Amino acid sequence: MGKSYKSELSQLPATYDYALALDITALKMEIHKLAPFPLIAIGSGGSQSTAALVADLHQSEFGQASKGETPLIASDYLGKLKSSAVFLVSASGNNPDILGIGRVAVESEPRSLIALCATKKSALSRVVNGFSRGFCFDFDLPTGKDGFLATNSLLALGIVVLRAYRYKTNELPQSLPEALQTIHTHSSWNSTGVEHSFFEQPHLVALHGAQSRSAAFDLESKLIEAGLVSVQLSDYRNFSHGRHHWLAKNPNSAVVALASEQEVELAERTIALLPQSIPTLLVKTTLRGVASWVALQTAVFDIVRKYGESKNIDPGRPGVPEFGRRIYHLNAFKALNRNIKCTAIKRKMKAGSQNDPDYRQKLDRAYTSASKGLANARFHGLILDYDGTICDHVDRFSAIRQSTVEALTRLTKAGFLLGVATGRGKSVRKALQDAIAKPDWTRVWVGYYNGGVVARLDDASQPNTDRSVPAELRGAAGALKKIDSHELELSIRPDQITIEARIPLDVRELWSRVVQTVEEAGITGVKVVTSSRSVDVIPIASTKLSLLRALDNARPNALFLCIGDRPCWPGNDAQLLSQDFSLSVDEVDGNPASVWNLAPAGILGSAALRYYLGQVRIGASYFKIRLGSP
Repeated sequence: MGKSYKSELSQLPATYDYALALDITALKMEIHKLAPFPLIAIGSGGSQSTAALVADLHQSEFGQASKGETPLIASDYLGKLKSSAVFLVSASGNNPDILGIGRVAVESEPRSLIALCATKKSALSRVVNGFSRGFCFDFDLPTGKDGFLATNSLLALGIVVLRAYRYKTNELPQSLPEALQTIHTHSSWNSTGVEHSFFEQPHLVALHGAQSRSAAFDLESKLIEAGLVSVQLSDYRNFSHGRHHWLAKNPNSAVVALASEQEVELAERTIALLPQSIPTLLVKTTLRGVASWVALQTAVFDIVRKYGESKNIDPGRPGVPEFGRRIYHLNAFKALNRNIKCTAIKRKMKAGSQNDPDYRQKLDRAYTSASKGLANARFHGLILDYDGTICDHVDRFSAIRQSTVEALTRLTKAGFLLGVATGRGKSVRKALQDAIAKPDWTRVWVGYYNGGVVARLDDASQPNTDRSVPAELRGAAGALKKIDSHELELSIRPDQITIEARIPLDVRELWSRVVQTVEEAGITGVKVVTSSRSVDVIPIASTKLSLLRALDNARPNALFLCIGDRPCWPGNDAQLLSQDFSLSVDEVDGNPASVWNLAPAGILGSAALRYYLGQVRIGASYFKIRLGSP
């Protein structure tokens, strides 16, 4: 039967206090990483207004184009977007549409995928957390599940979003009663009878501005979902482009206008020009910016309550028709695409920004050639990138996953050589020594600092960081130190300078700044490469191909399979993955002849590596790998 709407409203103050006190540190860190990217925020039903709030906050905070969307509409284009992030919002994390779009989002392989859910351990969290770039922030509300309409979950989700994007708790009202004190209403009636007629009108026009948009979205959603009144939604200026004509032809309508402090003047001027026979209600708050959502959303809850009372309908349990239940449970989303060829070609097409038939045919032929070449090759060893390939970036300072260790040791115990190329130093040696049995260390070679130092895993003297820094790196370090230390963090070693951003900055933009600084300083003898999270300045002679040469010397005339995650220049795997037999576990470019990613859709990073290694078949003195359909 659900909960009564009034009982849910009575719990809102406690929910507000809970949301203000919730530890959202992890979510804030993940949102910080979204700063360089456009964002698609997605939610269904009551969560659609929270998705609109997320989009507004992302756009105002980071200056990135953002869009609030429903699952069905987003599913039509997510797979075509380049360099975008996706943010999913759900109260339960279990409805068919949010789960459907969650799987579509994973298949589209966005730069980042975040889910926000007011239920712990939901099906949505499993979908999102199974993706290498996915993160789900979830919590259980003390009030439990909502009734028919999103109430306590919506308030909690909205407060969490506001805090995660920008607002500190002391910048928001300290309680819900305090938020209500900022609300002021102005109506076109002054008697109870007229007020009653406002809520009896069969049509409602809801007006809003940019900052009151998400609260207005929720008002429309609640009134329609509970069957209380027919609602038309419009911003103040779009209303002027013909939508006002509805009132002229349908005078049995009312108008409600929501306004933040900055929107009040336009709201008042607009309402003043309406016919006096149209009942109007202006709901305004003294709160500014997107923080006005707290007060306006609280007012929305109360407006819905009054509509329910006028219609003698409890919005918390209005009764659901059987046909509505059947419609709700329809599955509008297809199963994930498991065809490797189709997925691999789509990745190339998206990277190449092309969609013409001739290009598609070139990719088809190139895919067949690449998969046949791999299937027919007999390999004697494996060369892998470390960060982003052997371990995902969230695991970079922890142990290598046991499933990855088992896949690697299957090859080393069979006598094959393993090379590991990394931009790091001793930390990778320790992680590999902890993962691989000591008797196999002699078959493992490590290229530290992007190939600046190459040594066997059993060589405890390497990498040696006690040497002096060469002149070209000293010059580059001197130039880079002039950049504000609040923006960049430098780590200077004899073979490499590593630069990480302290501010939200895409790694390609960071690379551009480093290159510009080095060039303007007239530094020669160095090159600048990127990983997915940092930029490295290395001597011109350093290359991950040094590792390949070392393995060639250890086993002449052997064939090695190279796997990494950053093959596109200036990625630090670009030279390594330019070899004939190479695979990417992540990015690709649009060139049909360059390296391919042949993992299933949504499988990236270390998961893709484990997939590849799972396709390896070991022979007497070689191993083979078969991927896709040649």
